[in-house]
Amino acid sequence: MFQFLTGYKNSKIFKNSMRVVLFICFILITAMPLFSRSTREWGTSENAKAQRKYERPRDARTECAGSIDSLFAANSIDYPAKIFLRIFKNERILELWALSNSLGHFVELRSYPFTLYSGHLGPKREEGDSQIPEGFYKIALFNPKSKYHLSMMIDYPNKSDRILGIKGNLGGDIFIHGEAASIGCIPIGTPAIKGLYIICFDSYDAGNDIPVHIFPCRFSEQSCTKALEDYISMNCTENDTTLRTFWDNLKTGFEFFDSLKTLPKISVDKNGKYIFKR
Repeated sequence: MFQFLTGYKNSKIFKNSMRVVLFICFILITAMPLFSRSTREWGTSENAKAQRKYERPRDARTECAGSIDSLFAANSIDYPAKIFLRIFKNERILELWALSNSLGHFVELRSYPFTLYSGHLGPKREEGDSQIPEGFYKIALFNPKSKYHLSMMIDYPNKSDRILGIKGNLGGDIFIHGEAASIGCIPIGTPAIKGLYIICFDSYDAGNDIPVHIFPCRFSEQSCTKALEDYISMNCTENDTTLRTFWDNLKTGFEFFDSLKTLPKISVDKNGKYIFKR
């Protein structure tokens, strides 16, 4: 019997069979999301320990963990993942994207409608204008005891805003948050902010920046072109090209991601113009 098994192991049939088995195992493993942990678990960093002290993040994690795990598993994306938020003011939509390591680009996981809107098309240029900013930002702070349940602050004003805005009077404290209130912020309601807050915090806690791109509208849509032209014709003088130039610059950044589904490296020149590179 021993001689038979030894002979079988050395046979071409056995070797080919093992190759097939190993190949199948490889396919199964790479097709499955390799969760570093379930959403039910907190990280071990000092940031995670600090958030864990508050009831709202604890309750949000308990309430949303199952649906978050299912969302990422359905898209075969490891958790926590690199996250990207894209916002369209005219459509009043916030999109959640995550990086798929297997595909090599970002995929859209879901979208969240605004629960309220303030201001109008165009960038935020001064404090008190009630404007939602337009431009390229990132999440800068997580507030577990927000007046609007949970909130995430974006890093407005950025370098471009400081160049193009009203010096010394730019304002700040622009948040993505729950409930339905806005003075330049992006509210998506309390049920929605619970899950988004946990997803974004876990990504941040894993060492990732969270880019937030805010556009006046979806530049690829004909309705966007009309909305922008209508606004310019009603609010700008015939010789004033400032707003159109600014929106053309934002459109370049929009098209970069929209075509490649990867994020550009973004810098700002001395005139406040965004520069996009691969």
